[in-house]
Amino acid sequence: MELLLNGKAAGAAQVVFCWGEPCPPPYGEQMERLISAGRFRPQEGQVKALETEDGLLILAGKPEKEDARLVKQLLGRAVRLAREERAGTLEIDLDSWPGEMAGAELVRAAAIAAWEGNYVFDRYRSKDDPGLERVSIKRSGEGLERAFQEGDRLGRNVAEARDTINRTSRDMTPETMAGWVLELAQDGPYEVEILDEEALRAAGAVAMLSVSAGAHNPPRMAVLRYRGNPEHPDDVTGVLGKGLTYDSGGLSLKTKKGMITMHHDMSGAAVTAAAFDAAARMGLPVNLTAVLPMCENMLAPQGYRPGDVIGTMDGKTVLVTSTDAEGRLVLADALTWAIRKEGAKRLVDIATLTGGAVAAFGPLIHAVAVEDTELIRAVQEASDTSGEPVWRMPMLADYKSYLKAEHADLANSSGGAGPSMINGAMFLREFTQSLPWLHIDCAGPSWTEKTDGCRFWGATGAGTALLFELFRQLAEK
Repeated sequence: MELLLNGKAAGAAQVVFCWGEPCPPPYGEQMERLISAGRFRPQEGQVKALETEDGLLILAGKPEKEDARLVKQLLGRAVRLAREERAGTLEIDLDSWPGEMAGAELVRAAAIAAWEGNYVFDRYRSKDDPGLERVSIKRSGEGLERAFQEGDRLGRNVAEARDTINRTSRDMTPETMAGWVLELAQDGPYEVEILDEEALRAAGAVAMLSVSAGAHNPPRMAVLRYRGNPEHPDDVTGVLGKGLTYDSGGLSLKTKKGMITMHHDMSGAAVTAAAFDAAARMGLPVNLTAVLPMCENMLAPQGYRPGDVIGTMDGKTVLVTSTDAEGRLVLADALTWAIRKEGAKRLVDIATLTGGAVAAFGPLIHAVAVEDTELIRAVQEASDTSGEPVWRMPMLADYKSYLKAEHADLANSSGGAGPSMINGAMFLREFTQSLPWLHIDCAGPSWTEKTDGCRFWGATGAGTALLFELFRQLAEK
C-alpha cells in the first residue's frame, strides 16, 4: 500500500467525519436524511458506506472519547470498510474532523490506522487479497510531515510484526526469525549480531539452552545495537523480547486448544524488533540494545524435565517445577546478557508470559511490573500517546515466597499457587541486578480472535507503538 500526505486522490473513495453541525459539504443533505432515517448514528461512532454520484463515501461518526486508542479504532473501521467495499484508493479527509485532537496527533493516528485497517494476512491463501492500493491523508496546516512519517513507519512496522507472528512455526523457526531480523535491519542505522547455539553455549546461556534442548531447530539470539545519543554513550536501555517460535509446554504439555496458536509466543521479540527499527529509522536520540532470545520448547527424550535443577547465565540455579514456564527462563539469560555484555543501565522486557495476565485484564490491557519512578512516568505517558492501555501489577514482597525452592536458588513456577502473572514478573526481577526495570506482559493484547476495525484475526502487533513511545519518553527525560 502507498500512503500519502495530501497526495492526489482523483477518483478515490472518501472518508468524512460527521458529528458536527452542519455535516460537511457537499453531502450534508444526504447525511441528514440517513441520520433522520436512523440509518446512521454519528454520536455512536458508527461508520457507514454511501454510494454517491462522485463515488464511494465513508461517513465516520464520533468516537466515545478523543484519545489515541478510540480515534485509531474509528479511523481503522473506516479504512476497513473502504477495503471491504473494494475501493482501491481512499482519501481520509481530516479537514472535516470536527473534534479537538491536534493536527499532528490526528495525522499520526490516521497513518497508523491506514496500515492497520487495511491489514490482512493472506500468506497461506490460494488467492491474494490486495486491499487498498493507495491511501491519502488530507490535512491542512504546517509541521505535519514528521507526524505523518512516524505514523507511516509505525504502521508499516506493526504490519511487519503481525506478518511475522502470524507465520506458522514451520515457516518461522529460530533461524528463520533471525533472518527476518537481519532483513528488517537492512540499510538501517543500527547493527545486528546473531548468536548461534555454539555462541550461546560459550556465553553460558544454560537456561535458554535447557528450554531448547528438546527442539529439532536450534536456538538463536539476536542482538540489535542503536546509538542515537552519542553524547551519553553509556546511557543504554536494554530491551528484551521473548521469542518462543513454538511452545508446546514441553513435558508440562499444553492442551490441544492451548497449542494451536503457540506460534505467536514470539510476539515479544517481533514487536521489540519492529519498535526498535522504527525508533532507529526515525532517529530518536536514545541508545538502545535489543536482545531477542529465539527458540522452541518441544517434547523429546533429551528435553528438560520437571524436577530438574538448571543453571543460568547469571549463576543462579533454578528448580524446574513446570517446563511450560519457559519464557521467564530464556528472558533470565537475556537480561543477564544485556547487563553484562551490553552495559545496560535500565531494562525493559516484553513477553507473552502468562495466561494469568489474560485472565486478569482480558484482551486489551498490558500488565506491567515497574517500581522505578522514571519508568512509571515513562510507560504511562507512552500508554496515553500510543493508545495501548497498561495496568500496573502489585509487586508485594510477600509473593517472593512462591519462588522458594528447597534445593535451588529459585523455582521457575509456583505450581499453580499464587498469582501467576506477578510470580512470573518477580522471577524476572531476580535477574535485573536491582537496575531500573519494566516488565510488560502482552499475552492479552498480542492476539485477537475477531476482526474489528484495526484488529484482524490473529496477531495484533500490540506493543510496537507502546515501545516506540516509551523510547521517545526515555529520549526526552
